[in-house]
Amino acid sequence: MTNSTSNFHKYCVLPETFEELGLDQEYSLLSTSIDDEGIEYVSTVEHKTLPYYGVQWHPEKNPFEWRFSSIPHSRQAIRAAQYIANFFVEEARHNNQTFATPEEEKEALIYNYCPIYTADLYSSSSFQQCYFFT
Repeated sequence: MTNSTSNFHKYCVLPETFEELGLDQEYSLLSTSIDDEGIEYVSTVEHKTLPYYGVQWHPEKNPFEWRFSSIPHSRQAIRAAQYIANFFVEEARHNNQTFATPEEEKEALIYNYCPIYTADLYSSSSFQQCYFFT
């Protein structure tokens, strides 16, 4: 399989460490990735009984971030990102919590804030746009 993920991390858990720590008792290892130095690491896990998931990659970057050529934008990479996004949204729909009032909900919406294009402003940022909160 070709690389369909964006990886921007310095630290990782190796598959053998995952087992040595006993994480395999509670979590299923779903995928591994290989870093720039050829080291295989745990990249996706799922809890065996609870709706807990972990990814050591950035599913949000494939369709939306164009700053680095290392971010795959192939049809396969975009579909993988969309699949993960849809999966997480479906999991979130199991949550039945609501805001106490429509006004409280309105105050919490991201639409109250404007994203700032940051790709040219901050050379150290890997994001094309950011939200800043005071």
